[in-house]
Amino acid sequence: MKAERIFEGTSEDGVWNKAIFKVKEGIYYYVSENSTIEITGREFIDVNILEKVHQGEDHNLFAVKGDERDMLQQLEMDSLNCEDVEWGDLNLLDNEIMSSTDATEEWGIESSTLRKRINDFPKGSIRKIGTTYAVTRFGMRCVFGSNEI
Repeated sequence: MKAERIFEGTSEDGVWNKAIFKVKEGIYYYVSENSTIEITGREFIDVNILEKVHQGEDHNLFAVKGDERDMLQQLEMDSLNCEDVEWGDLNLLDNEIMSSTDATEEWGIESSTLRKRINDFPKGSIRKIGTTYAVTRFGMRCVFGSNEI
């Protein structure tokens, strides 16, 4: 199975190359490598290689595995712009969009919790429609992490 690179960047000091590889919705690898290694420059990479890097102990090459929220936290820690990530298009046939009521039930949170975090959602992942909100699963994962249900 191949993972697609959806982000590529460099640390502020220019020493570390950074990349996010998408396996599928909700499963990503955030790779940091010393600039002498060549993993992040690949457009596609075998998931087995990413998993070995994730489990490895090389201090010049490491990977964090997680969902969208984990990737956004890594970008923030490294002072990189989350707007540069090419998350991809919404799959409307895959129940990607839901009502805020359905989303709060599925994630096990109160509706007030969702409303308080509206400004934390990535652009275009939540919209007010009448008296309710339409929200994407992608947006929910970015703000609240993967649901465990």
